[in-house]
Amino acid sequence: MWRSTNGGVNWTQSSSSMPGEHYFYGNALVVHPTNTLEAFIGGSGYSTVGVRRTTNGGSTWTSAVAGLPSTLTYGLAYAADGSRDVFAATEAGAYRWDRSTGTWENIMGLEAPITLYWSVEGVAADNLMRFGTYGR
Repeated sequence: MWRSTNGGVNWTQSSSSMPGEHYFYGNALVVHPTNTLEAFIGGSGYSTVGVRRTTNGGSTWTSAVAGLPSTLTYGLAYAADGSRDVFAATEAGAYRWDRSTGTWENIMGLEAPITLYWSVEGVAADNLMRFGTYGR
């Protein structure tokens, strides 16, 4: 992981130990809407931690996988309701990261299709999260 504090003119490598790109390829990156020091990155979680979080602008990254299965994370988005919770679109379904507990929970219930979830975005006007699946 690399970070820049001057708009991309110079880059510094994170001090966190990260797996090589063969084992963790980032599919999703989301930055907190009002706190640019906080961000999540998601990618392959099969042989390493699939989601990581920074609270210091990318200087260090910590595991953020409690409650999330070992799977690929394709999309990440902050909640549209201002709670600052994070939503993940994964190969194993749709998940919500609860800021108060620091854990992920499956939010598919009995109504959502059991399929791969490719994307997620916040729809502020309707105060909801929209997930994209393949062919559903």
